[in-house]
Amino acid sequence: MECVDDFYRELYELFVIARSWYLQAEKNHLKTECFMELFERGHNYVDCDFARCKNSRQMMLGIIGTLFRDKKCVAIIKEKDDFTQQEIIELYLRHAGAGMWVVPDKKSSTLTLGCQLSDSQMDLLVELVQSHDIFDLADESDVRSVLCSLLKCNVGVSVRVKNVRNVAILFDAMAQYHMINNNWQYVMGGGRFLNRIQKDGTEKYITSSCLSSSLSRVRRNSTMTASQYAICRSVEQMLRAE
Repeated sequence: MECVDDFYRELYELFVIARSWYLQAEKNHLKTECFMELFERGHNYVDCDFARCKNSRQMMLGIIGTLFRDKKCVAIIKEKDDFTQQEIIELYLRHAGAGMWVVPDKKSSTLTLGCQLSDSQMDLLVELVQSHDIFDLADESDVRSVLCSLLKCNVGVSVRVKNVRNVAILFDAMAQYHMINNNWQYVMGGGRFLNRIQKDGTEKYITSSCLSSSLSRVRRNSTMTASQYAICRSVEQMLRAE
């Protein structure tokens, strides 16, 4: 994977194949999750030993999965016969979210999650974060204040993550219930709002591709831990507390 152009080109080629498979799967009354599982298994292999190539393929499969799991995207995909590479990129960014290497427009460079939680919802979110391995916050931290700054995407804010997959599950669930924008991966990665400590003790920002890959692994394996199920249920409770 030499550059962003190569990434987009390969993503487009995968999309064309996925669309053909999806239309055939629909004729055979195959459920979307079954179709995605077959597609991901069939295209998971990369004839390259470099980690960046394998990670890029995982990210592409995550993007394809997001497109075909989103009802708005599927409606557009079925209605239109031919897509250009640029149209696929725009479709993903407009309707499904992010995780792609895109340079934001200078006129609209402000990153936002579009989050407006009520006080009761924030109370539940604080309780959720404190109950599960999500963020690695200092004991003396004001959790509510930290979360408010993160959700508002305040400049300079960067929260340390304890478990990347749990973070991905949390934000994905919030996006599904329309509590935050679908492009949360792009926002979190682009703004460098999340970080983690490496094995060598150094700090590293969590990229949108890392978030996308983490979420894709959970979806591909169709398995979640008890804690991750609890996170999803807690987000559902937040919705009812609106």
